[in-house]
Amino acid sequence: MTLDASDFSYSKSTKELTLSSSGITKFKSATLTETTAYQYTITFKFADSSDANKEATANIKINLYKAKVITRTEIEAMIKSMKTVKVDDSSYKNVAQFTFSNEVFSANTPNFNSKNIGSTEKIKFSKSSGRIQMGAAIRETSNYKTYFSGLNMYHKEPLAEGVNCTFYFRFTLKGGYALSSEVAHITSDGLSIQLKLSSGQSWE
Repeated sequence: MTLDASDFSYSKSTKELTLSSSGITKFKSATLTETTAYQYTITFKFADSSDANKEATANIKINLYKAKVITRTEIEAMIKSMKTVKVDDSSYKNVAQFTFSNEVFSANTPNFNSKNIGSTEKIKFSKSSGRIQMGAAIRETSNYKTYFSGLNMYHKEPLAEGVNCTFYFRFTLKGGYALSSEVAHITSDGLSIQLKLSSGQSWE
């Protein structure tokens, strides 16, 4: 796909470089491969307002992608493929266990939830352990490795209420991928997963 200077638009106020209407038309009509980077070099010219003879140039390389859109289907498949998450108590003697193979995505918070199938001892379990173990399980899934380049487990504190604790995981997309509107929040507010302990148990 051949693009020239008129196919790009630069905003001085926001410092954003975007495709112009002609560039968008060319992009939409081109035959492109999803997630493949198409590289272009943009040359910026800078002039000195006090001396018209002074001019400098800078070459900036940019990548354009025909993005593959990730939907709730791919996110749901990622969570369903997670291994059993084992959460320790404060003494490391008991383990709460959570499986996700039958979980279904919800547009509300939490997006996913799972009930304890492990220890039923009336004790306290570690929020820190839950966050770390779930983060590790997410990173091991094939969909995570395919679509994402980063996972932030610490941008929001887990919210514990009785036997329930909701954890938040913020994802970073790889280049060439985009999110559908129903799952777009996972790169900002984060994907929410709630773990529910057995009766008489709690979080600390």
